Amino acid sequence: MVNAYPFFAYEANSDVISLDYALFKENSGVVDSGNGLRYFSLFDDQIDAAFAAMSALKFNDIEMVVLETGWPSKGDRTEIGASVANAATYNDNLIRRILTRGGGTPLRPKVDLTVYLFAMFNEDDKNGPTLERNYGLFYPNEEKVYDIPFTVEGMKTYKDKRAPATGGGHVTAPPISGGGLSKSTTRSTWCMASGEAWEEKLRGRRRRLPSDPAGGSVL
Repeated sequence: MVNAYPFFAYEANSDVISLDYALFKENSGVVDSGNGLRYFSLFDDQIDAAFAAMSALKFNDIEMVVLETGWPSKGDRTEIGASVANAATYNDNLIRRILTRGGGTPLRPKVDLTVYLFAMFNEDDKNGPTLERNYGLFYPNEEKVYDIPFTVEGMKTYKDKRAPATGGGHVTAPPISGGGLSKSTTRSTWCMASGEAWEEKLRGRRRRLPSDPAGGSVL
């Protein structure tokens, strides 16, 4: 199991890592000096680094699952790159890459990756810096943080109305409703609780999606 977060690599090295490279956008690519392969996304670069480490330990037959990956939609002023536009671009392009190209990477072109998005909901009560509370696709009241397609069919009709991706780190716009739990009875969003989960644990984590260990959405 691997947690892949291109955001943190970009945030710490934004002077040398292209935002386009981190967001799966068109770029000239980066050649790995170790294996000679050209990479066009930081995500693939990170996944192949994990594959290379597994190979060095002779664990080539173990299946890899990306348990968490995502991009924060809001951050403190020092958290470079955390914005709604960048989060939407990253997750949109990741979904397109997995659904249309499969899980293959330059090092393992035939691998079938299972990838989980982190996370379904923002976690308003979580401790730590602002970005830690803002990885969700939805606010706790079920309003969308941004709109992206999740199926191949949806990609055909989707119209991108987002602002251009930006390297800026601070976003001041709050949720429209200010948060809170939804009282809606519509079926536009949903969660599925694991039958093996403790009832007390589910109540304590009602703002996360408990259908996978990371609170994310499977691709």
